[in-house]
Amino acid sequence: MFRDLLHLFQKGWGRLQERVGRFAARWRRVGARRRRWIWWGTGVLLCFLASPLVSFFVVWGICRQEEVPPIVAQTDASGEFARRVAPRPLRPEAATLLTFPEWYIVYNAREYAEFLENNPPSRFPYARAIGAYWQSVCRTTAATRETYPLSQLRDGLITLHVIGPSFTLETILSGAYETTLGRLVFWLGGSYTEEDQIAGEVAREYAVFLEYTPWYEFPYMQALARLWTEASWWGPHVARKWERKIALSLGYGAKALYAGVMRWVTRTTYGVQDPTTYAVIAAPEPPSIPPEVEVVARSDDYVVLRLPRYAALVPAVVALAQEGATFLSLEGNNSIAASFLVPKGEAIPPAWGQEVVRLAVLSRPGVERVLVVLPVRRLAEVLRAAQHSPMQLDHVYDY
Repeated sequence: MFRDLLHLFQKGWGRLQERVGRFAARWRRVGARRRRWIWWGTGVLLCFLASPLVSFFVVWGICRQEEVPPIVAQTDASGEFARRVAPRPLRPEAATLLTFPEWYIVYNAREYAEFLENNPPSRFPYARAIGAYWQSVCRTTAATRETYPLSQLRDGLITLHVIGPSFTLETILSGAYETTLGRLVFWLGGSYTEEDQIAGEVAREYAVFLEYTPWYEFPYMQALARLWTEASWWGPHVARKWERKIALSLGYGAKALYAGVMRWVTRTTYGVQDPTTYAVIAAPEPPSIPPEVEVVARSDDYVVLRLPRYAALVPAVVALAQEGATFLSLEGNNSIAASFLVPKGEAIPPAWGQEVVRLAVLSRPGVERVLVVLPVRRLAEVLRAAQHSPMQLDHVYDY
């Protein structure tokens, strides 16, 4: 039996050597220039695939030094009632904080669009945008890792460390180009062009789009087509005009390809996301309920509502709070994160929640975005107080 096994091993080893030899012979016949391209392409692909893992370990190690008080998990019977009534599994509580860095990319797009209204793209603070994203990852990770099990953190952390490197690379490339060649051509051209106007419109449309829809669904190819169909090919400041056409076309085209890949990966991994949020309020429900809110179930103590998700959630919960509703749980959870726009350095009232992240609004000097986490039971009270405060409600993070 041993001899048979040895014979099989020698036979297999011989076949492996033969195949390696044939591959090496074919590789030697490939031109030196083509081999270099293959090596470069393989290296770039490996770096792309390894970047989420590398960023996770680097950030996880650095963020251990962040002094953020851990979140105190809340418990309430209303959450169990929501889980029994809801027709799908409810989202985990840790996601309310871990979605903030994702939303920062939305805010960055909005701030970039606002910035372009009065400034050329070469003056945008690209490095500060990258730093703000990773600061938000650091602090939300530090605030959740001691409270919630890895099963609640896993999907959120994977998402942050996939989109983080891609956002960083995109911002670095955009910043490097706009602050060098883009700035030079703008200086030589001396004026805005039709292409600059289209780029500003696309940036504003993109910022609004992201509030309701994942970024990879954005019609980048339509934006690319506008550069060649709506803007003239010749005219004043022709150097700036053609520089914008080429640079923006390459950018939109690359984003369209990457978006297609991410759309396929996301739908294959997670499926299509449910665009609703389940909320439990104290019975009885208010006499007036917004039309976008649906009553799902009632009991002696609770009323379960189905609310819209993403940006549409904010006006719905504000309207319910104004009608006197008392929230008990959202998605079966009893803690929720919300952000406010406040004057620089202004402290959030302690009753509004525990501060987790504070970031500058890059398009509005003197304004900061502050993320807090608070019990869901205090949400309506805080929303009503914010109506009479200089601190503006920015968003409520629905897991």
